[in-house]
Amino acid sequence: MQTLSCLFRRYNSSRRTYQHRLNCWLRFCGDAVPTTEDFARFRNAATKAGLSPTTIETTINDICCILRAVGEAVPARGRPLRRPAPATTQPTLADIERVYLVADQAKEPTTIPHEVRPGWWRGLLCLSLWTGFRINDLRELRWSDVFSDRIERVANKTGKRHVIPVTHDIRRNLDTIPKRGETVFQLPRGSVRFARRELKRLCELAGVANFGFQQIRRASITEWSSVNSDAGSTIHGTGLGVRRYYVEPYKVLCRAAEGFSLPNAMRDPDQQQHRRAIVCRLVEAAGRLSEPDISRLIRTAESW
Repeated sequence: MQTLSCLFRRYNSSRRTYQHRLNCWLRFCGDAVPTTEDFARFRNAATKAGLSPTTIETTINDICCILRAVGEAVPARGRPLRRPAPATTQPTLADIERVYLVADQAKEPTTIPHEVRPGWWRGLLCLSLWTGFRINDLRELRWSDVFSDRIERVANKTGKRHVIPVTHDIRRNLDTIPKRGETVFQLPRGSVRFARRELKRLCELAGVANFGFQQIRRASITEWSSVNSDAGSTIHGTGLGVRRYYVEPYKVLCRAAEGFSLPNAMRDPDQQQHRRAIVCRLVEAAGRLSEPDISRLIRTAESW
């Protein structure tokens, strides 16, 4: 008599992940080949045990994948549990700026010399916010991908080609990163967990809620989308749909870059002073304008 475990041994792809799902299933429903009634029984038992709806439904999906892969009939799954909406928690620009300012207290990664580690962290935080790249894409980013006016990178996860403009402020932060090899950040795969741990420590030092690189990516996409929805879609990687045949994404990003709210600490101090002087002159001029003129001035300032 065939058992679910026997069927599983014939299915070797992604074995570790599916082994975990199989163990979860065996815990509640045993080793018999599943039926529709078993799916309902698994949902009830797993819910009482405190498993989340997402874990329960993912387990059922993976069990069905195992059956389908070895040519077994897949029974009806029954009514799925309602899954909660994914969390969209993300740091504010002020939170990221506070962490950026305490980068000189970073202790890891130890592979980066102490004297250049603050610049390494500031460059990582700035590029993470500006490009919206995942941490593994940043880890594998090469200096050959970085040009005077742009960064080009094919995303590991999606295979999408990204071309991100490089402004004066981004170039300034890039220049703080020590050039010690072919890759920009010289971060081995096994060291990513240390970078995540150190980012958590820097958040505590800065007095802000803990956030990770994924949350910075969310903040990046939010900021780009606030300027231009097409820019946000381009950074995310979902693309422009059929309009990709008509719209140049790099030009969209170049225009949106003018309105991107980069934290002040990441900006050139000379340019900050110049901006403040312009704002002061605008405030003085606004006092002599009519209300419609002030409204037009505000719209112009917001687009700038």
